[in-house]
Amino acid sequence: MRSLAAHIGCGTMTLYRYVQDRDDLLEAVVERLITELDVPSVIAQSGDDWRAGFQNLMSAYRELAFRRPRAFELLALAPYESGPVLPHLEQTVSFFQQTGLSEQDSLLLLSFADAFSTGFLAVWVRSKDSGHHTVLGNMHNLDTFERGLAVVLAGFERLLEAPASGV
Repeated sequence: MRSLAAHIGCGTMTLYRYVQDRDDLLEAVVERLITELDVPSVIAQSGDDWRAGFQNLMSAYRELAFRRPRAFELLALAPYESGPVLPHLEQTVSFFQQTGLSEQDSLLLLSFADAFSTGFLAVWVRSKDSGHHTVLGNMHNLDTFERGLAVVLAGFERLLEAPASGV
């Protein structure tokens, strides 16, 4: 808290007028990032098409990582049960259900999307300024992210088309 106060040019005690402790500050940052995602607007642009919603949500998430790379990891790694995260995820699941996906399929799609995009973007954030210019160092780029989203979407669509199994 002291280094943050020094960085923004105020006293440490001034910070404590606004936040109780470090965890409170981190939760406030996550809440701000979720607000910036503006999921209600993204969902509204998607109509009743879960595919468009998936693509629009993932694009918004990617753009947030590009705009706020140093803060993005806080959102990416925030526990689902954390203050503002759970309502955000519930809103996303609710959207998928409103488009006709079952609750189970909506949760599965969110799980796939979250695992891929969070993992990809967290690595991108950490490696983008590393100075490594090798094949592996350059594999996290916008084209690769978009191709990965297409693979996740195609795989999920195939899963929906497959006959239900007893497994």
